[in-house]
Amino acid sequence: MSVTVDFSSMDRAVSKNGKFNIVPTNVGKKFMVDLFTTLLEVRWRWMLFLLIFINFAVWFVFAIIWFAILHFHGDIENYGNENWEPCITGIQNFTSAFLFSIETQTTTGFGHYHLTERCIVANIVFGIQSIVGFFLVGLLVGLVITKVLRPKKRSETIRFSKNAVISRKDGILCFMCRVADMRKSSILEAHVRVILLKKQKTSDGQVVCHQEELEVGGEGERNDKVLLFWPTIVMHKITDSSPLRNITAADLNSSNIVFEIIVVLEGIVDSTGLTLQARSSYISSEVNTLYPIRSLL
Repeated sequence: MSVTVDFSSMDRAVSKNGKFNIVPTNVGKKFMVDLFTTLLEVRWRWMLFLLIFINFAVWFVFAIIWFAILHFHGDIENYGNENWEPCITGIQNFTSAFLFSIETQTTTGFGHYHLTERCIVANIVFGIQSIVGFFLVGLLVGLVITKVLRPKKRSETIRFSKNAVISRKDGILCFMCRVADMRKSSILEAHVRVILLKKQKTSDGQVVCHQEELEVGGEGERNDKVLLFWPTIVMHKITDSSPLRNITAADLNSSNIVFEIIVVLEGIVDSTGLTLQARSSYISSEVNTLYPIRSLL
């Protein structure tokens, strides 16, 4: 399998809202099919529609099986005959078989329709549908709970500044942007990663995307750990060893995208214990020079 990405036509790898703009090609279909993950990522309305459809489909399939068993056993033709012992009492048509299928799978209890010991095949099908019903309910409940607990909406409450700046901080030239948490519940073990992306053309004419991670730290913090109790400034010191040391004002003022800086914040949601990731990016035209970043405190 060969997986390729067309970087030459890509404006930016990550949009401002954190969505990836990279679309891999030459990927086999079997590597793209993941039903459980797909159901987690689809919208709620499509997921609920699919759940309802699956339940009705299973009820309908087993209703056909029940009706076929009764038809070949002669219960439909002998309905109302007091001398006839049917497999299932009370079923006279397909609608009755469908209602019996729902009662069997949902375990609501039998009323007018109930199973007898006359047919071994019917008892076997009853056990199979009961197992299928339990399995289906467990799968759907687990899917809904997993989707509800996903921290996707929580990551949308992490805000990044619209623009980044390159200015001096304590006499040192720094790349700076601001990140803030809009919710009162805290993010545990929050840390930030900043990656520099630059397009480069190889000797054979292929456009590749070179990435290099920048050393960053929060305002007053060590390493990449940040506290989101208030809006925090993420800083990268532009030293002689910094990948940004060769960036010029002409690069920032250019209409072409010279580089892209991706900011990734990861942490643990205090209320659920799940890991979240929030992303944003700044292309070269979104980085201002010699502008101070204002304090919000």
